Amino acid sequence: MPEENTETVNPELLTAVTALADAERDMAERLEALNEARAARLTAHAQRDALIHAELDRNVRVVELCKITGLTRARIYQIRENKPQA
Repeated sequence: MPEENTETVNPELLTAVTALADAERDMAERLEALNEARAARLTAHAQRDALIHAELDRNVRVVELCKITGLTRARIYQIRENKPQA
């Protein structure tokens, strides 16, 4: 038969272990939220780039796209050069 553990639990240690477990849960939740935010940002950028490609295909001037989007000409040109193959 196993021996009973009659030693008392150190309350400070119990508090520290509980705080650590709470912190780990909080970090896991924050990491999940961060991953969701990153995915949303990537989706938004892909959609923006697709719209810019569509406007460039319609021969909209780069300067007009700059005014509408707030992006620099260099960024518009970069997006244009990175057009995915259809």
